[in-house]
Amino acid sequence: MSNILKQDQLKEVILQAMRDYKNWHHDNFDFETVSEENRYGDTWVETSREVQDEEWERADEDFKDNFDVDDFIHDFLQESTDFRILCEELVKEV
Repeated sequence: MSNILKQDQLKEVILQAMRDYKNWHHDNFDFETVSEENRYGDTWVETSREVQDEEWERADEDFKDNFDVDDFIHDFLQESTDFRILCEELVKEV
């Protein structure tokens, strides 16, 4: 296997783990939401709660600003099956 191919595989494995980390971050991010209320009989009820585009941008910036390499490696990259397999393949060449 060529070095370029291995580098591309490693990059893709790391990027996928980083996407997973970003998704986890966004799942746990404290978004501000806008709710919509509609009349229901003689009262008002919340019918939807939405995250505005600015909040997604704020979550992306928070992810980048507070990115912790050690947490990423320990909690996501280390747990990646693809990363483990790639490491096992590479160790044969050492």
